Amino acid sequence: MRALRHYGYDHVIDKLKAICIAKMSFYNEETCLSMIDMYKDEMRYLLYQLKVPDTEFCRFVTGCGQYNDSLYRWKFDVFTNQFEAYTQIDVFPEASPFAVLHLADPHVSFEYRVGVAYSCREELCCTNRQMTPVTNMSAEDSGPYGEPRKTGLYGRCDLPVRTLRSALKSAASLKFDFVYITGDFIPHTSFNFSFSRVIYEITEQTRIINEALPNKDIYVSIGNHDDYPSFLFPTDRMVAGKYSSDRLYYALWKIWGDKWIPTEAKDTFLKGGFYTASISPGVRLFSLNTNYCYKLNWWLAVDPEDPEGQLRWLDEGLAEAARMKEKVHIIGHIPPGTKECHSEWATAYQKIISKHSQIINGQFFGHMHWDQFTVDWSVEDDPKKQSIPTGVQISSPSITTYMTGYPSYRILKFDKFGGLEDIDTYMLNITALNKKFLARTKGFDRRALDKAVQELDRNDKSYRFWQKMYSTRAAYGLKDLSPNSFADLIERFAKNDSLLEFYYRALYQFHEEPSNVHCSKGVCTTNYYYRTGLEHYVTCEQNSYGSTKFTECEKAVGEIIS
Repeated sequence: MRALRHYGYDHVIDKLKAICIAKMSFYNEETCLSMIDMYKDEMRYLLYQLKVPDTEFCRFVTGCGQYNDSLYRWKFDVFTNQFEAYTQIDVFPEASPFAVLHLADPHVSFEYRVGVAYSCREELCCTNRQMTPVTNMSAEDSGPYGEPRKTGLYGRCDLPVRTLRSALKSAASLKFDFVYITGDFIPHTSFNFSFSRVIYEITEQTRIINEALPNKDIYVSIGNHDDYPSFLFPTDRMVAGKYSSDRLYYALWKIWGDKWIPTEAKDTFLKGGFYTASISPGVRLFSLNTNYCYKLNWWLAVDPEDPEGQLRWLDEGLAEAARMKEKVHIIGHIPPGTKECHSEWATAYQKIISKHSQIINGQFFGHMHWDQFTVDWSVEDDPKKQSIPTGVQISSPSITTYMTGYPSYRILKFDKFGGLEDIDTYMLNITALNKKFLARTKGFDRRALDKAVQELDRNDKSYRFWQKMYSTRAAYGLKDLSPNSFADLIERFAKNDSLLEFYYRALYQFHEEPSNVHCSKGVCTTNYYYRTGLEHYVTCEQNSYGSTKFTECEKAVGEIIS
């Protein structure tokens, strides 16, 4: 920041570009320069809006220390005591049991190519950027259905569109009534992207999903990659100039409005990308824009307190739902129970869940790409009073294979009151399917390989090979999926190593390589994602960030990277 003020912003950008040219970046020169170009103009504008000392900005956006500025240390007050709003609710109206298809993080790469490198020094591999004119197809090249992460390699490959179609065709054969899509349609790359391309690709995926799932009510939330530049979501309170998020919300409304988002939700969606909808008699959905809690949304360094008034809107909306005797589902992209969110927003969210827990029957998120959950705990004014479980944030495994395991989707099953009864998780073993394709095409040159891929697309039967991997209740021996049951499960994980090892394999979407995981007393180690020898405090991070349970655990074991 001192260099910015002394030499000017262009000087700082030139220095960053010099790092790219000197090959001092993890990425190759072209990718490194592309990432700088993606953010440089908006960051110039953002930095000149700051109202805090340089050190506080550094601490807030990079986590390089504990920030103290009152701008960042904001608090959210709820206006009634816990459960007070629900003393008059004796009976909730009955609905019919129903099921929901949950799709998380498709990250479709329309540039995915078969027979190219799945390890590269770019943001995204397995694309036509790594394609060579002459190819002899081998086991070291990308297969037709995607590539899971491999131990020791940064296999950053997003989802080929054929695998999205396969997932949708597989899911269409199952029984469900609604669809929740929790964002991140766009692949993990900045190269050759623009705002218009983001909107085009979301439009294409929306069309594909609508064609595959006709006559289904679909509800959606916005992911951190679903804008350009990604991650950066200013609010109306900020002096953001031409970098307002309005263009995104208006563009998405043209795609989803009146179809995936009801007409009556237009005002709040155009304001901040969030909305509420009645999805079934007695059941109401709140779709949150959790990009407003995201640590990589640097606009929050300018004005972090309850962006767009979303938390106050949620608090008041839940109170109205209680008055109408409605049960509630919450969806969003980034789970507030993880350290992906700023702690002030996460704590405020804990307060809201604590207050309204009697009507909240489910919270469903994505973003993590992993299969995980966190338990919410009551926020007590009296520090001597024991917290109780008030909610569960369910993070579904992703469809994309980027940095993780097999493509996945879920069927959420609800009872006649909208309560969560069970979760069935489905996966596709793309390693096995890719091996079959390789056996037919090994040694093919590019022309023969492209012809084989075209033939595969004309007659793709991969949808038949999706498997139900497990039922949540059966796998963990749960009598129900209540917050109390999940809190009890955390305690059992700390005592039952084999049960926790199953959870840990599920966490990585049952890719074959985490079979060497070892768990003991709530702590696991594996060389699959975390570096060899690193202890992963699994049962600690199963308590939601922002809760007293998480804070107590972190004090005992040190900083938790969740």
